[in-house]
Amino acid sequence: MIIGTVTLLMLYFGGGGMFSFEKTFEPFMKDAVKDKARYEQIVDLTKEADEGAKQYRKEVSEVWAKDLKMLLADYDATEEQFHSFVEKADRFRTAVQQGVLDARFGVVKMMTEDEWNAMYQAMEKKAEEERKKAEEKGKQ
Repeated sequence: MIIGTVTLLMLYFGGGGMFSFEKTFEPFMKDAVKDKARYEQIVDLTKEADEGAKQYRKEVSEVWAKDLKMLLADYDATEEQFHSFVEKADRFRTAVQQGVLDARFGVVKMMTEDEWNAMYQAMEKKAEEERKKAEEKGKQ
């Protein structure tokens, strides 16, 4: 039961931070997208996506975690109540994931293929530099 509960908590409420479109893409989009008006529209879309993620985290911490805690504490809670909770939480999570996908494809539609590729090449270069720095630091 404890393993199942921990697994439930990890699956639905996760650990660590959540992906941020704005923080991930924006520094690299600035160089890739030369059209200032389109760039601003893309940044606005990334901010919308991040706001959705923020609302998700708030809902999870303020509602879902409390509901699960109450359900776990209820000695008489039935299997059906747990299934209902999991199904409801899964629908909520799926809706948020769809929003993230919609945002990603919205960003793609606003960028040309060359801009997208330039952005990703810059991201990969930065990631490789950071990986090398971490390796060097680990050797010290």
